[in-house]
Amino acid sequence: MMMLDMLVARYGLVMIFLGAGIEGEATVVTGGLLAHEGLLDPWAVAASASAGSFVVDQILFALGRHLTHNRRVAGLLNKPAGSNVRRAVEAHPNAFVFGFRFHVGMRMISPLVIGTTVVAAWRFLVVNLIAAFVWGISFTAIGYVFGSGIERVLGHIPWPAKVGLAAVSLGTVLMMMKISQVRRNGRPAGEGPQPR
Repeated sequence: MMMLDMLVARYGLVMIFLGAGIEGEATVVTGGLLAHEGLLDPWAVAASASAGSFVVDQILFALGRHLTHNRRVAGLLNKPAGSNVRRAVEAHPNAFVFGFRFHVGMRMISPLVIGTTVVAAWRFLVVNLIAAFVWGISFTAIGYVFGSGIERVLGHIPWPAKVGLAAVSLGTVLMMMKISQVRRNGRPAGEGPQPR
C-alpha cells in the first residue's frame, strides 16, 4: 500500500493530465477521490484535469482547422455524428463549444469538427479554457464528495476500494445515460436515420 501511495503522490497528477485529455471523467473523479484521501491536493487535481482537457481539445481543433480537406477528416464530416456536431456549432457556437465535453460520446469528435467551421480560433480558445476549468473542478468535486459519502455510509475503507467503487458507479451512470440517449433518439448517438 505504501508503494501505491508513493506512486500516486509522484505520478498521480501526470496521469490525471493525460487521462483527462480523452473521455476522462473517470480519471478526474478518481483524482477527486485521491484528493479526499489526502494523497493529492484537490486544487492541483482540478488544475491538472482542466489543463489536460484544454490542451487535447486545442490540438484537435488545430488539426480540424488545418486538415479540413484531408480525406479522413472530410469522411468524418460526412458521417451523421460529424453533421450533427456541425449543425449544433452553426446554431449555437458558444453554447456548443462550452458544453460538448459534458456530452457523453461527443468529447473527441467535437473539437475536430469545430475546427472545420467558421468559429474563430480565439473564440474557441477562450470558451474552451473556461469550459475546461468548469469541467475539471466539477468532476474533481464529484470524486471528493463521493469519497466523503462512502466514508459516511461504510466507514473508513482503503482508497483502492473507493476507487473501484467510483469506477463501477461512474461506469453504471454513463451506461444509463447512453441507454437513455438511445431510447430517446430511437437509435445510437451519432447514427443516422435507419433506411426505410
